[in-house]
Amino acid sequence: MELSRSPKITPTEKDTDATVTVSMFDGHLVICAPPHLDLEMTNVLVSAAASAVGCGSTVMIDLDPDTASDELIALRPLSTFASNGTCESGPAAVLGPGYVQLTTRDGHWTIDLGQGRLCRSNDPIAPHFIGLDDWTDICALWVTPTKVTALANDSTYLSTFASWTTERRLSA
Repeated sequence: MELSRSPKITPTEKDTDATVTVSMFDGHLVICAPPHLDLEMTNVLVSAAASAVGCGSTVMIDLDPDTASDELIALRPLSTFASNGTCESGPAAVLGPGYVQLTTRDGHWTIDLGQGRLCRSNDPIAPHFIGLDDWTDICALWVTPTKVTALANDSTYLSTFASWTTERRLSA
């Protein structure tokens, strides 16, 4: 008997209440975002990733409903694993339904989890002020305690030192 992996399950009806799904695959905690994120589900996704990262896990956030998570994990960058250093950055702030902003060591990332895209900037920008050409389409994020790496749809990697947490760290 041959076993095959099932593709990611997505709701077939628009009225179906989609939820964030969490699973394990190949040493990664995999979080799949539903196609339509409301504010509550955005907070659940950010908190789930922050909790896993806080325990030292590598988390993959799957943003591509058309590609099975195991196919995306096979594309993971070799340098997603956590370093032993600490990171000077702020928490993953939920800006609204589907939107997260990370303060990184060298700027800010605004991430649209619902549409699978991100914008890198020097200053924080509210999502509705970001031009269409300023977004980069992404299909997955890998999050460790000190680093966030995005896989763009053109198979390139964008990476930054940032801490995916829900708590603001106090400077000593």
